[in-house]
Amino acid sequence: MELTGAMYFATESPAWGGGRAFYDPHASGRVLARAHLVTAQQFADIAAQEMYRAPDSDLDLTNALTQGRAVLGEGRYETLVCAGQVDGMPVLTFTAPWGMSDVQ
Repeated sequence: MELTGAMYFATESPAWGGGRAFYDPHASGRVLARAHLVTAQQFADIAAQEMYRAPDSDLDLTNALTQGRAVLGEGRYETLVCAGQVDGMPVLTFTAPWGMSDVQ
């Protein structure tokens, strides 16, 4: 699928020493993406792993679904973004709270 915005690489992962990928829905451009149909609980588990949180709690998706964005913290991957819909289902992802122009 295609998303409005841009993908960029920033910061460094201590696990592999390379850059991390982030999505900026406000940047100009288009991003090719792959969508997977998961439950809200599965999405919460995946997001928790990336946020270094315990994977045993649900996320409140209300703001992400109604306002398009929910900031859960200042760390990388702690911002939820609703990037549109496919077949009536919301397209949710997580990214950094900063934009592409805010980091090197």
